[in-house]
Amino acid sequence: MIILPSSSSMAAIKAANGGSDTVDVSGGYHDAGDHLKFSNTMGYSCTNLAWSYFENPNSYKETGSEDHLLYILKKMCDYFMKVTYLDDSGNVIAFCYMVGDDQDHNIWTAPEVQTQNRPTYWADASNPSVDASGHMAAALAAASLSMSASADGEDKIEIAIT
Repeated sequence: MIILPSSSSMAAIKAANGGSDTVDVSGGYHDAGDHLKFSNTMGYSCTNLAWSYFENPNSYKETGSEDHLLYILKKMCDYFMKVTYLDDSGNVIAFCYMVGDDQDHNIWTAPEVQTQNRPTYWADASNPSVDASGHMAAALAAASLSMSASADGEDKIEIAIT
């Protein structure tokens, strides 16, 4: 069963995508080798990586992995923001919390060569996903703290925490 947002959320998403029924959910990271994408897994990973950097930035700097970590955090946060749709007041209308289904377990190729359409699963007011939204919010907050504390602090990501 594919989880779709309410009809009003679907209309807003469609309008934001120029009237298309197809939504670009590229970006982020797959859960494993089978190419499913879960906002829970990505959010958890992003939060923990960001917090580890926030608490121990020298560990990343001394090993020469700071830039790579910040790239990973930015890529995940960009994905979260890309799959979240807001109304004119800045309130969340809906967000995609999962991409793919059981068919993905049978595909073992590089993500770059996959061109098939895949089902997406959405949360909105009529079908909330508090676990995914919590992980995504924690990831964005932790990444914001980490990136603002990074060495040069510019062109990383800017997120307003209110």
